[in-house]
Parts: sequence; structure tokens; C-alpha cells
Amino acid sequence: MRKSVNMWVTVIIAVVVIVGFFCVSTRLVSTTDELSKTLSANNLRLSDLQGEQTELNNTLKTVGTDAFIEQQARTLYGYMMPDEIRFVLSNPEILEIQDQIPSP
Repeated sequence: MRKSVNMWVTVIIAVVVIVGFFCVSTRLVSTTDELSKTLSANNLRLSDLQGEQTELNNTLKTVGTDAFIEQQARTLYGYMMPDEIRFVLSNPEILEIQDQIPSP
């Protein structure tokens, strides 16, 4: 009789361990899926940041050049060369209307 009790206890412990293993394994699978999604999202973000870094490095290389300084002065501050004449359109929407008028 004593051997059968020990056997039942062993069987119950084995069943509990197996059920526990399956519960933990399903959690691990879902965690693995979440981590895979996070990894792919982070890889996309990394590639975007690397592209942005490349653009910034290219910009940094051209910052000290005369052409860059001239372009920034013209676009940001409205500077002109001494022999240039500035034309300012007071009614720029007229250009859009003329583009919409069909030609004969």
C-alpha cells in the first residue's frame, strides 16, 4: 500500500509540473512574439535614424562653405548681392488663376 501512495504522489507532482510548464511556455511564446515586434520596430527606427544621421553629416560638411552661407543668407535673411534687384509680387494669387485659364 505504501508504494502505491508514493506512486500517486509522483504522478500528481508530474502532472502539476507538466501543466505549469505549458502555462509558462505559452507566456514565453507571447513574450517572444512581443519582443520580435519590438525588435522589428526598433530596426525600422534605427534605419530611419541612420538615414537622418547621414543627411545631417552631409549638411555638416557643407555648413562652412561659401555657397551654404550665401544660400542661408538669401533664404533666411533676404540678403542680396550688391548688383541684384529684388522683385516682390504684391498679388501672387493672380499667377495661380492664369494657370487655370485654358489657352485657346
